[in-house]
Amino acid sequence: MSATLRKLTSDAPRLLTANRLRDGAVIFFTGQDLASQSQDGFGPAWSRAIADAPLYSLAEAEALQAVAAQNPQLVAPYLVEADATATGPRPLKMRERIRGEGPTVGLPVNPASLTQAKAA
Repeated sequence: MSATLRKLTSDAPRLLTANRLRDGAVIFFTGQDLASQSQDGFGPAWSRAIADAPLYSLAEAEALQAVAAQNPQLVAPYLVEADATATGPRPLKMRERIRGEGPTVGLPVNPASLTQAKAA
């Protein structure tokens, strides 16, 4: 699968994200050597925690994205503009915050309760 690389122009720092082909998990580049990634597109180079993602300048991030785009186990690696905070990067766009931090509503502990609530 070939990914189209988009050119970004703002000076905001970037992090690199993608989805893992095997299960669709949202993953973030950790700053580890991309050559150290395992065959499944995860390994030490990728994490499911956005807090593990370092921020890069635009030029650095674009170079990393070009390498990541060559991995057939990653779906559409792309760059996200983010601010550095004490707890890790915070994406500037709400869509990316939700991708990195999870749903904006509480999910039921028991998924069966959703079916029961609809039947009532």
